[in-house]
Amino acid sequence: MRPRSQPVQRSWSSVSERRRADAFFDDLVGDARRPSEAHEALAEHQVAGAAVLQAGAVGPAVDGTVNIARIGLVSPSGALSGATTATAVLAEINRMTPRFVADYRAAGHTVAFDLAPGEPSAPHASASYSFAGTDAQRFASLKWGLFDPATQAAMAIRGGHGAMRLLDELGTTIAAARFARAMLPFGGLMPPLFPAKRIVGYSDVTAVLLAVYSLLGWASLHGPMLSSPGDAASRTALVRAMTLAPSALYPGNIVQANLGLAGAAPPAPIRGVLLGGNLSLVDALYGSQYFPSLQGAILFVEEIDEEGRKIDRMLEALKQRGAATQAVAVVVGRTSSLASNVVAQLFRDSWGVPCVSGLTAGHGGTNLALWIGLEYELQFPAAGGATLVLRP
Repeated sequence: MRPRSQPVQRSWSSVSERRRADAFFDDLVGDARRPSEAHEALAEHQVAGAAVLQAGAVGPAVDGTVNIARIGLVSPSGALSGATTATAVLAEINRMTPRFVADYRAAGHTVAFDLAPGEPSAPHASASYSFAGTDAQRFASLKWGLFDPATQAAMAIRGGHGAMRLLDELGTTIAAARFARAMLPFGGLMPPLFPAKRIVGYSDVTAVLLAVYSLLGWASLHGPMLSSPGDAASRTALVRAMTLAPSALYPGNIVQANLGLAGAAPPAPIRGVLLGGNLSLVDALYGSQYFPSLQGAILFVEEIDEEGRKIDRMLEALKQRGAATQAVAVVVGRTSSLASNVVAQLFRDSWGVPCVSGLTAGHGGTNLALWIGLEYELQFPAAGGATLVLRP
């Protein structure tokens, strides 16, 4: 028997059984008359031109207090370092999952980690990078993680590179499912087609977090992944974010106080939906259908190993495409080549909006889970600095 802390490898007794499993997404779309007891309803979210962005839908909390909670592991991006075969990848995954199982158990939850049917795939090398499988394999993993109702949440295994390559297929799949629903009699009276689910990742997975907000209206978690779990504080914060309602996550809803402030304090608090993630992905996606607007939003950015001149180029490119006139503030998390407060000052000097620094989120140290797609408020105490407050 496989230990509970290891991913469940599904076995198939027949070809027809495998086909039924692979068709779960078609069943979700085509047989949406079935009531959904496991998920909260999701109001359709549309980003429209100059409309101020609204908070996304929050998926149900992971609850392993009575029954085992199942969390799907997804591979939208790079291959695990040093694992060159599917067998080696599985061994590495099974080595990494017990620490997360223990963290959830310490919080009173029993969880198990699942893999999509047919996963893990063998790494797939392209001319420029080693992916965690072909584009088709990685999309199948992502689709399963987002939409299979057998799992309560989804967690990325690794970042790196490759998630952007899957977004067109994700957009096409969602659009086709919505069209099929619209053609059904009384389709508007059926349960939500895409019930929100809690998903977590960062780095290259920023592409997925932004896409599910823009395409589905889901809020998601920027936070540790299986292969980059961070320290004990990072993992504890992740378990809390996955198992609690956002309103119960922080005492007084204060995410972090004593943030640095570039320039003079604004005369009043600033509110907006917080969007963003890794700066290079923010720059690459802004203006596309997967990240079309920052209207009225607070932009969050973090980066790793980006030279100062490249950071400057990216924020100028974002400005020239309209981001600076849409965002109401910028929050800078962890940075590497330039200090966080220096990056905040670059944004302040160029964009002219309030910019704060020092948020404990991103590469290179403690990486506290942060809700993306929910409303926050930046407050500016008389004593100086800034405080980030969640307004769920």
